[in-house]
Amino acid sequence: MIKKPTNTRLSIELWATAMNSTNVLNVIELYAPNAILIPSMSSQLKKTVGQIKEYFAEFLARPGFNVEIIEASKQELEDITVESGIYIFSWLVKGKPHRVSARFTLVIQSDRIIQHHSSVAPQ
Repeated sequence: MIKKPTNTRLSIELWATAMNSTNVLNVIELYAPNAILIPSMSSQLKKTVGQIKEYFAEFLARPGFNVEIIEASKQELEDITVESGIYIFSWLVKGKPHRVSARFTLVIQSDRIIQHHSSVAPQ
């Protein structure tokens, strides 16, 4: 489990740390039970914890997986935080580095992700 300092709110950086642990349970605990994931590497919406877990389990199993936050902007609303930006996923394909740049938006409420949209950036 990723230990979150008590004075730190959920953010894209904490999400990236969970992802880079490659432990799907660290990632899933950041999502609300009713979260929706619009993933970058699938054309199917993920609308249940089971679907989100299955997606990330497969995604994180890629050899040498890593995500790097390139740019992020945060908007604080009354009880919702919205973070948007660019990240780069990387992993090995047949021993060679493979990188995918993607755009993201996280909607966070009560320190849980309630919606996550990610899409591959145009070339």
